[in-house]
Amino acid sequence: MESDTPRRPLRLLLIEDSENDAMLLLRQLRKGGFEPEHTRVMDEAGLATALAESWDIAVTDHNMPNFNSFQALSLIREHAPDLPVIMVSGSIGEEFAVASLKAGAQDYIMKDNLTRLIPAIERELRDASSRKEHRQAQELIHHLAFHDSLTGLVNRAEFERRVEQALADTRRTGEAHGLLYLDLDQFKLINDTSGHVAGDELLRQLAVVLSGRIRESDTLARLGGDEFGILLHHCTMSSAQKIAEQMMQAINDF
Repeated sequence: MESDTPRRPLRLLLIEDSENDAMLLLRQLRKGGFEPEHTRVMDEAGLATALAESWDIAVTDHNMPNFNSFQALSLIREHAPDLPVIMVSGSIGEEFAVASLKAGAQDYIMKDNLTRLIPAIERELRDASSRKEHRQAQELIHHLAFHDSLTGLVNRAEFERRVEQALADTRRTGEAHGLLYLDLDQFKLINDTSGHVAGDELLRQLAVVLSGRIRESDTLARLGGDEFGILLHHCTMSSAQKIAEQMMQAINDF
């Protein structure tokens, strides 16, 4: 007699070439109280397409024709780094188990012992949010090491590193680069009369204005206070002067 308890929805990405094994996995999930909404793929192209959608968990067979779980893991980690992955196999040795965990799988399960599947999925659903928050925190720390927290522009340390690279390139190839230094006149008056909140907002908006006046290959940095630096890669002196004049005009218009 089935339980009256509603099944929990589960968006499942199933990487499995055997339809029979897929049916066994889905049956086990339903017995465990889940209602899986799933897509089954069995090759790299199918997986790449499926990863454009959002999933709660991925379950992957190890051996498939011209495709295996390590290739699947690599693709998942590239396109969906927070997606929990559980490997299944008909024969998992200790060496394979260790290798799968090192490759980024959260767990491995034998096909003849699917009783571990439900506890493993429940655990990973709980832990997935924590892993995502941790990764986002690490990315933020890395971003702040090289960017200004107010404007989001490159900071002084990273700007100086890029200038050093440009100088080394010039010494090696003779290629010219442009370096602009921008200091806002009387910016202190804004802070004194309107407050630092207004001054900060002005700097943020000005960063957007200046960013729109340079190429993707160039670097705009906030060096501190009301000072900005612009590194113009592969730029002649005359071109750098024109860009400087355009930026001054953009600031005046703003």
